[in-house]
Amino acid sequence: MAQRAASLKQYAYAWEPLYKTLDDKQKARLRFVTMATVHEARDWIAEETQLGVLNRDPIRVRLSELAESKRLVLRG
Repeated sequence: MAQRAASLKQYAYAWEPLYKTLDDKQKARLRFVTMATVHEARDWIAEETQLGVLNRDPIRVRLSELAESKRLVLRG
């Protein structure tokens, strides 16, 4: 947990210069996009955990899923 907190602090530190340059509307949009992304990531992790595939390389798993879905679209 301490490692995760340190990682989040690094992200916040890295984003701080950009965030300071944004106006209020842009900051609101950034907050919205961030929360939507976190929500999607949380759902994806929960789904992968339920399927028992989280221990595999998640990028490779997702790429193979995308490749398969593209093949299905192209075949249809």
